Amino acid sequence: MSGIEKVAQFLDAAKTYYLATVEGDQPRVRPFGTALLYDGKLYIQTGKV
Repeated sequence: MSGIEKVAQFLDAAKTYYLATVEGDQPRVRPFGTALLYDGKLYIQTGKV
């Protein structure tokens, strides 16, 4: 199992995970729950729907 497959498996088991970013000088932390491993790449879905 590759490293990216282990990450995808971990995210799937977690169900909800958080991505931290910075906008200007303000930290932002957003919850995510969708991740897809496709063609050896990890995709995280973003959007309002």
